[in-house]
Amino acid sequence: MFASCYTETAAVDPSSATDDKPVTALTAAAVPKQTLLQRVMRRFGYQPPVLTPVVAFSEAAPPPEKKKYIKLTGRELVKTVRTLSLWSGLLVKRPHLLREFLFPNSAEAVKFVNSVIEKAATLNHFPKIVIVKNRVAITLRTTEIDGISTNDIELARLIEEC
Repeated sequence: MFASCYTETAAVDPSSATDDKPVTALTAAAVPKQTLLQRVMRRFGYQPPVLTPVVAFSEAAPPPEKKKYIKLTGRELVKTVRTLSLWSGLLVKRPHLLREFLFPNSAEAVKFVNSVIEKAATLNHFPKIVIVKNRVAITLRTTEIDGISTNDIELARLIEEC
């Protein structure tokens, strides 16, 4: 049980001693000193996490480029929001698009949300989704540009197809 605490420093058989290899047995001096915390952790079976080496950016692939968004402003924004059916847009301070959907039951609402997530994954642009019983509220906004982008409009059109 305690043999794992000891380390073998050389051969144990005295007849196998040579000038190169001194004869030594398991020595207690090879046992590392442990703090009280280490002994308690070992007693209760705590295993410290295994740390993995960190790879520097110079050795790994370069970091991905940031996606470029086209921010819609002014008349262009108002014009595109009007083309979307049943989407309401708050265009002041923190612009966003909002639409609520009503379903017969919560199972249908969840199916709809799953289809929205699949469509959003194709664009790699995810909306804020709130589900309360059989109601689903979807908010579209691009935080990187602090407004509504062309990606939001494209995702809104894809959501209308669901």
